Amino acid sequence: MADTGDVILGVVALAAAGAVGYYVYKQWKQQQQQSASGAASASAPSTSGPTTSGPTPQPGTQPAPSYSVTFNESGLPLGWTWCVNLGGAQQCNTVKGIFGGYNITFDNVSPNTYYFTIPTQGSYVPSPASGSVTVSDSNQNPVVHVIFSQVPGGGGGTSAPPQEFTVTFKESGLPDGTTWYVNVAGQDYYAVAPDPITVQITGATAPVSWTAPVLYGGLNVLGLYTWKWVPNPDHGTVGQTETINITYTGTYNI
Repeated sequence: MADTGDVILGVVALAAAGAVGYYVYKQWKQQQQQSASGAASASAPSTSGPTTSGPTPQPGTQPAPSYSVTFNESGLPLGWTWCVNLGGAQQCNTVKGIFGGYNITFDNVSPNTYYFTIPTQGSYVPSPASGSVTVSDSNQNPVVHVIFSQVPGGGGGTSAPPQEFTVTFKESGLPDGTTWYVNVAGQDYYAVAPDPITVQITGATAPVSWTAPVLYGGLNVLGLYTWKWVPNPDHGTVGQTETINITYTGTYNI
């Protein structure tokens, strides 16, 4: 019969062997799980790290829209030259019959309202001689029709007697020292407020047209002035010696 001590030692040995076996099994199981996890990670697509697509494209700065204004003439004989002043820019053309000359086109015109003047040519007076034209997205390339009519007494391509008269422009509302100007028959004339502008008309056929543009001043912020002076009246025609009073009203340029 086995000794009690031997029995106890056997039980302890079996327990120790079981513990060692369990530990070895547990280590093997963990290695298997880690291997399976690593394989799954390697096959799965990465959700982090650098991407191959670039940054979201930013829209570029679009150029301001620009259109054209065309003046179409009728009534002038062949070989006659006519001109148009639009917003301070002047163009001329010569009537050449089947070779053209009946249109004057101003290109690259930004949306806005522009005043124009059309000088008389010898004994031929334009209608309209002045006015305004609006360029906008809904009126992109306007056409102004101009009809030249010969004044009574004019004859077959000969010039009517030249006119001689004086026009004086007087302003009110501008700060003293402000430079202001008017355009008469396509020519700019300047003065410094409160001085008037006196224009001697010689060699033209009445009436002649004139315009007074909006003036800008104040602080220049990113190319835009903070203040403007708006004239009233800002255009018209004149055919004799007279004084024209122009009142300027100051307002924020917004």
